[in-house]
Amino acid sequence: MPACVQFDFFLLLGVEGRPLQTEEMMHMKEIKALGGGVLHIGRTGEHEAVHVVFSLLPFKAAFSGGTPALLVRRAGDDAAYPVPLTVDGDAAYWTVTSADTEKAGFGQCELQWYAGKTLAKSAKLDFLVAQALDGGAEPPDAPSKRWFDGLEGKIGDLSKLGTKEKENLVAAINEAARSGGMGGGRTDMQVADGYIRYCADGQTWENLIALAELKGADGRDGAKGDKGEPGAQGIPGERGEPGARGEQGPVGPQGKTGAQGLQGPKGDKGDPGVQGPRGEQGPAGERGPKGEPGTPAVTAADNGKFLRVVNGVWTAEAVPSAGGASF
Repeated sequence: MPACVQFDFFLLLGVEGRPLQTEEMMHMKEIKALGGGVLHIGRTGEHEAVHVVFSLLPFKAAFSGGTPALLVRRAGDDAAYPVPLTVDGDAAYWTVTSADTEKAGFGQCELQWYAGKTLAKSAKLDFLVAQALDGGAEPPDAPSKRWFDGLEGKIGDLSKLGTKEKENLVAAINEAARSGGMGGGRTDMQVADGYIRYCADGQTWENLIALAELKGADGRDGAKGDKGEPGAQGIPGERGEPGARGEQGPVGPQGKTGAQGLQGPKGDKGDPGVQGPRGEQGPAGERGPKGEPGTPAVTAADNGKFLRVVNGVWTAEAVPSAGGASF
């Protein structure tokens, strides 16, 4: 790439280098941009009112081929976003949308030239979005209304003036405003010598209108009006003094059963009860251990014998003779 290629851009208004005509400025179609200037791309909210034209000749002279791309970063944004370009020969067109003009202030755009997928060269430009006027405010009052309101409390209740008298007063105020007598600053007013008078410079008093022009004939009493709607509930009054003690009321109905109380202390031992009936026969007990040897039965055949235990068994034996064994 030649080192001498210049990528400075110049800001030009118009088509093909000629100035915009008055009727063309109403539409504001094209801005040919490049250079050290600032692109004025419109006011906040404008949509497709401006087409920014970029010359691609410097890029084509430096590179054999490629495609352009455009990034835009609005005022206050941290990151840029891509916008579509329309390529026509040696020019690329950026159609500015309401998304691009959403934020007032200075932003930047960067025209990039890609050789394939490689960024070969880029050029950065500053642009400005002007703040559009906010039409949310109410229209200001006419001079006659401002001064008409200013008279309230100084010369009486003006709502009682008739139509003709109000017209006379408004005409006098408008005439004073047109003549420069009632400026935008403070104006003092007074009633003197049968006139409503005003002083706008702090020194000279001028007659605004004679009071006689504001006084109409007394009208008849109007009909009685309809009954008004009930008023809003008043605030609670102060607490009154305690009243006298009333008579005792009747006995009330029986209350509900209360909850179970706590367990009381242990009582004294009661008297023995009467003997109960005989119980049923119980089941047979377990077999007991073997008993001691019983006394053997004595029969007539054992007469004259004695009993003794031999090896744990009772045995009847004959009585030994006197000379025999002893016991």
